[in-house]
Amino acid sequence: MTENFLIRIADEHPPVPGYDARYTIEALYDGTSIDAKDFTVKTDCPDVKINGNILNVPQSVWEKAEQITMTAEYKEHPQITAQHILSFKHWEMTFSDNFENMWQWSDAFTHERGYHNNPMLAMDPESTFIENGKLVLENRLLTTPIEGKYVYTGAAVSTRGRFSQKYGCFTAKAKCPVKDGILVSFWMLPEGRDTGNSYSKGVLCNHEKDGLIRRCAEIDVFEQFGAESHGKDGHVGATLHFWHNKEGYCGGMGHSYDIPDFKDGSFHEYTCIWEPTAMYFYVDGVFYYKTEGLIEAEDADEADMVLSSFPTAPKAVIEQTGFDYNGWMGYMEEENYPQRFEVEFVRAYK
Repeated sequence: MTENFLIRIADEHPPVPGYDARYTIEALYDGTSIDAKDFTVKTDCPDVKINGNILNVPQSVWEKAEQITMTAEYKEHPQITAQHILSFKHWEMTFSDNFENMWQWSDAFTHERGYHNNPMLAMDPESTFIENGKLVLENRLLTTPIEGKYVYTGAAVSTRGRFSQKYGCFTAKAKCPVKDGILVSFWMLPEGRDTGNSYSKGVLCNHEKDGLIRRCAEIDVFEQFGAESHGKDGHVGATLHFWHNKEGYCGGMGHSYDIPDFKDGSFHEYTCIWEPTAMYFYVDGVFYYKTEGLIEAEDADEADMVLSSFPTAPKAVIEQTGFDYNGWMGYMEEENYPQRFEVEFVRAYK
C-alpha cells in the first residue's frame, strides 16, 4: 500500500433498516481523483456487489457484519493498493405503529386558528382517523364553519407525552396528495418545548453561522408540496430550523429531492437518521442529504414525532383578506377538496 493512493466512500452514511446500503467509491492518486475504469475494488465479503465504483451491501450483510474491508488496485501500477474499512450501525426498533389504533398518538395544535398560510383554517380532530389499516389526515371544506368562520380543516398528530427519543433512525411510509397548495410533513420537535411554540424551549442540536450559535428546534424529516409551484410531483424537502434566545427564529438549512418515477397514489418511505453532529435523509432507503457543521448540544432534548397536513387558502381568499402569504407553495382551491395524507407505518430505531 502507498500513501499516494487511497480509496474512500464519497457519500458515507448509516444504512436504513429494511434496505441494502449503496455507496459510491472514490479513488485518488496524489490527491487527484481517478476514473472508475482505472481501478478495481474487492472486499472481504463475497455477498457484497461492486459495479464500477458503486458498492452495494445487502441488508443481510450489514445487519450482521461490524465492518467490511475494501481493497483497491490501481490498474496502471498493480503493485499500488489501498484499503478502506466501512463500519455499520446495527439498529434496534424502539417504536412501531402500523395503525391498528391511535393509542400512541394524540391530536396536535388543536387550538390553532388561521394557521399556516390560511386565515380560514382550523385544526380539526375529526379530520384524523384510521381507515383500512392506515392513518388518514384529511383536509376538508366544511359546510358548517368552525366557530362561524373557519371553513378549511388542518390535521396533525404527535407522539408527545407517549414516545420521544434522542438520536436514532426515524421513518414513515406515506402517500402524499399531489394537488398544489397543500403541505404534508413528517417532523420532530423537542419534547421539552412550550405548548404551541416549538422555538421557545428545547434543543436538538446546534449550528454556528456568522458567529452566532443557532439552536435547532425542529427537524423536518420530509415536507412535500403540490406540483404546480415546484414543477413536478414527488418533490420533497428536508429542513432543520434554528432559533436564538435574542434573535428569535434565524433560518434553516436543508435540501430537496425529486423522487424518481413518482406516481400519484404511490407510497414512499421517508427517513432521517439523527446523530449528535450530523443528520442524514433518505427516500425509499436512498440517501440524498447530509447536514454539515452541526454541533452537539450538551442539553439536547428528546424529540417526539409529528405528522401533519396543512392546506393554504384559495388565492381569492388570500387577496381579499390581505393575509401575509406570498404563494410559495401555491394555493389550495376549493374544487380540490377533500385531500388525504395517508400513512402506512411509523417506526423508530436506536
